[in-house]
Amino acid sequence: MDTVFLFALLGLGTGALIAMIAVGVVLSWRGSGTINIAAGAVVMVAGYLFWSLRTGFFAPALTTPAAIVVTLLAMALLAVMVEFAAVKPLRSASPLAKLVASIGVLLLLQAVVQLVFGTAPLNSPAVLTDSVVQVGGVTVPVAQLILAAVVVVISAALAALYRFTRFGIATRAASESERSAVLAGLSPSSISLANSVLAYVTAGFVGILAASIVGVSASTLPLLVIPALAAALFAGFSSIWIACAAGLLIGMAESLLSYASTMDWFPTQDGITPPGLQQLTEFLLIVIALWWKGSTLPQRGEFVGRSLPAVPRQEHLLRRVGPVFVVGAIALLVLPSDLRQAITTGLVATVLCLSFIVIMGYVGQLSVVQLALAGFAAFAVSRLGTEFGLGFPAAPIIAVLVATALGVGIGAAALRVRGVTLVVVTLAAAVAIEQFVFANSEWGGGQTGAPVASPT
Repeated sequence: MDTVFLFALLGLGTGALIAMIAVGVVLSWRGSGTINIAAGAVVMVAGYLFWSLRTGFFAPALTTPAAIVVTLLAMALLAVMVEFAAVKPLRSASPLAKLVASIGVLLLLQAVVQLVFGTAPLNSPAVLTDSVVQVGGVTVPVAQLILAAVVVVISAALAALYRFTRFGIATRAASESERSAVLAGLSPSSISLANSVLAYVTAGFVGILAASIVGVSASTLPLLVIPALAAALFAGFSSIWIACAAGLLIGMAESLLSYASTMDWFPTQDGITPPGLQQLTEFLLIVIALWWKGSTLPQRGEFVGRSLPAVPRQEHLLRRVGPVFVVGAIALLVLPSDLRQAITTGLVATVLCLSFIVIMGYVGQLSVVQLALAGFAAFAVSRLGTEFGLGFPAAPIIAVLVATALGVGIGAAALRVRGVTLVVVTLAAAVAIEQFVFANSEWGGGQTGAPVASPT
């Protein structure tokens, strides 16, 4: 029992970070009406900036207080840049366009960090103490408890700010009806900017404190937004307290899952724990949150309607497509192998883009699981060939049907929601498929990939 209690407390570090990202998501929703998919990347940027300032990566190393101040100023500047580059220009755009912009910010920040600092995780200098304390008969690092306490205090301060101050009342007014807020003399753009700066600075501060506990990584920190989105869903994108509590509990639950995976009764493959269990758990938590809170999730009051622009009627399709088809077919026959490979890759991307046209253009929803479903079908083709001896065309047809069933199952998990909230479940599903299926050497390709015989 002491071991269970120990692992629960050890999950406070990651849980505190998840909770702060969830609170940042709630702040962004209140301020701009956008689900900030880039919230995890904000923590990542803060961690790398602090590490570079403390270690002298760019210039002479700074002291810890100076590095914290400079990092927080940089986070405020980043919030302003993102607001003016990706939020304000889309103020009157559809919610789908805003969400796509948020995903673009995530990918941009992640790519810049990887280009500058590389892909290997870094060990950040500690800000909090490295001492330990006895709690309930177990030894726990003090830093874990301090970090959780800091997040609770920040959440309490933010909750009081939004409940008892004029700024909080103005934010709630703009959230409920931007048009009415303008008539009352409020500026939705200014309110959105202030909330963004507040979210970036608070998340960045917790990211600095947590950097030495959870590590600094461009591949793992941005994905913390997925459990944070689960916490924000349980909070209905409105309650700071529930988002904080849910984030802490999710971090503790994931730590307990890691402990359970070491037990004899836990399922294993070839003596090791299957990969992706944490991501699969996060997906299931999001599904539970959507079914529980889906029909009551708040909607923002916008200047414009939520319908997509009219799609023009497509005429003379054969005349337009015919020449392109002929040129592409000839190119696949006569060009060198490297150019043929490039054209093939372009054709695959084109088919994937057609799926976005179906779900976004015709249905008005946003899904980011398409690539994962395509990969799932590809791995299914490989397994059908190697395990059952099926080739072309039986294996591709069966793989498509299996991937379609998986896609229908993911869609069924979000039947109670529409609009931008759908991206939450599809994002979690995509990561879960990648980690639980693709990284599994038994089902997917593991680290080496999976062979597929050439069709005949």
